[in-house]
Amino acid sequence: MREELVINQPAQLKALGSNVRLLITDWLLTHGPLSARELARNMGLRRTAIYHHLKVLLAAGLVEKAEDLDGDKFRPVAVTYRIDRAQNNPEWNEALGEMANCVLRGLSRGFRAAYLDPSVVRSDDPNKNEVEWQRSVFRLSPEELAEVNDDVHRVVNKAREIGVKNFEHPEVGKLYTFATFFVPEEEHTEDG
Repeated sequence: MREELVINQPAQLKALGSNVRLLITDWLLTHGPLSARELARNMGLRRTAIYHHLKVLLAAGLVEKAEDLDGDKFRPVAVTYRIDRAQNNPEWNEALGEMANCVLRGLSRGFRAAYLDPSVVRSDDPNKNEVEWQRSVFRLSPEELAEVNDDVHRVVNKAREIGVKNFEHPEVGKLYTFATFFVPEEEHTEDG
């Protein structure tokens, strides 16, 4: 399995525009390789639905059959999927919007569930919190944004480097999702 797959085909982006397919890639990464039967049982879906979504993910090159294992098992092709900024194409807007909505809905569900879970650690010390949320608005030059993005990539790569080794050892810790979005804001004036 590769560390990263750069999404540079419209079919790949469209394939990730489904909550079920995003969940399948998460399940395969964290519990896989898995068969369609195992995915259906764990996700509470019909096997025919799982096969349909696996077919889309296979065609897009986002998952693969684990040929080196016995049985009909699947695994993701990469630990991380990243959208190629060079593909900033107006034809991608609809698929990109649907994929972003799916990701945000999944993050929202997970965040809400974690905040309601009494076993989740909360502390006055932010370094000990298991659930963290921040929203900031700030003004950055393109050079400063590039510097911040480089820092975020370093943090994500460090977490991935440590965390990938732990996938095979669930007793080591919990699964965490880290998501960042830098979104340009509209300028607001006193006139509205």
